[in-house]
Amino acid sequence: MEISGLYKELSVIILGALPISEVRGAIPTAIFAYQFPPWKAYILAVTGNIIAGLLVFIVLKYLSEFIVRRSNQAKKIFSWLFEHTKKRHTGHFKRYKYSFWALFIFIAMPLPLTGAWSGAIAAVIFGMPPKVTVLAIASGVSVAGIIVIILSQAGNIFLAQNLF
Repeated sequence: MEISGLYKELSVIILGALPISEVRGAIPTAIFAYQFPPWKAYILAVTGNIIAGLLVFIVLKYLSEFIVRRSNQAKKIFSWLFEHTKKRHTGHFKRYKYSFWALFIFIAMPLPLTGAWSGAIAAVIFGMPPKVTVLAIASGVSVAGIIVIILSQAGNIFLAQNLF
């Protein structure tokens, strides 16, 4: 059974949006399984990942604020969690101008447990401004996508020449 083109494109966007795969899984799937050209794989995967990262940031930010306003117990838990995390990891986010770079690098590294989802969670915990967060997520995911494209193409070349 042949999968239609629109279904393939939508599945790459969804893979890009999922926390387990993000661009690290969506781009290789698009290139190797669906035979998409790298530019198309990049655009679809990065679009899905940026949208998901921004939605996670917005939802978590407003949900945590809503819960804290409604419950004293939740306020204590969130306060403890945020303060504990800030104390342990505040070196990366000490200054406003460095907070963008710390978040950008964290998102741009195509490694497990880094990416738009984790970056959005970190931005909420550290109370980063929305403008900084949006820019860091968009640029970090874009760079991660470029890195994954390069690695995918390099792997494709090595496989074609039987170097593995």
